[in-house]
Amino acid sequence: MINRVPIITAAEWRRIARVLPANDGPGAPRKNDRAIVTALLLVRATRASTEEAARVCGLNPNSLTTRQRRWSQAGVLAEIERVGAPAILRLQHSWRRGSLTTQIERRVPFAVEVERARGAGWR
Repeated sequence: MINRVPIITAAEWRRIARVLPANDGPGAPRKNDRAIVTALLLVRATRASTEEAARVCGLNPNSLTTRQRRWSQAGVLAEIERVGAPAILRLQHSWRRGSLTTQIERRVPFAVEVERARGAGWR
């Protein structure tokens, strides 16, 4: 999973986990809820693409995009962002300080090129 990127804390996860939909539908149980939520909060905090966030969090980009779409349609994503606002602020703060950028670069080497291509405005 994530080894260098600041993940959501245990307290943040407990609050966010309460708003996730039940995992009792047909098919295989959902996996990686915490990694998915972390990636979605990274997207919100840093304006990174879902593909970048998926790679940082060790996820399949298609899985992240699918979950993002489903949760958005069900109103769950908005609730995650509301409850996860402290985590978003913390990640934004780390991003602006540059510590998150350095940690992402270690995990995703192309992040440096992506940041240069987007310019300074994406921080």
